[in-house]
Amino acid sequence: MHKSLFYIIVACLSCLSSFAQDEKAVDSLVSLKSVSEVKKQFELTETEQKRLFEANKIARQKQKEVMALYRNTPAFAVAFDRVQQQKDSIYAEILGKERFVRYKSRETQNRDQFELAQRLKQQRQKDSIQALILKE
Repeated sequence: MHKSLFYIIVACLSCLSSFAQDEKAVDSLVSLKSVSEVKKQFELTETEQKRLFEANKIARQKQKEVMALYRNTPAFAVAFDRVQQQKDSIYAEILGKERFVRYKSRETQNRDQFELAQRLKQQRQKDSIQALILKE
């Protein structure tokens, strides 16, 4: 009985360890994707790429901490914005003023397009629900 319990505990701990490694891998992939998007815009040196990669990993970790601490609270937006501002200041330092302004402009443009797409998707869903109700 005790051996079985021991093996179950070992299996659970190995799963948790695997999950933690997977989460780190996901963080690295997200950071790598962010850097590659910036690299498409600008010619980055190897050092700049590494610094941006590390900045993204740190920002992602801080975002997770903010979500864990402040989710569903009024302080969430302020704390999340603070993390974004810290990331932006690091990006500005790495990219320089001119490239950072172009990067931020592009990022805002992408976010606006994403939000517009989300609103259109919600509107289509509402329209299809209303069409179904009218058919009945």
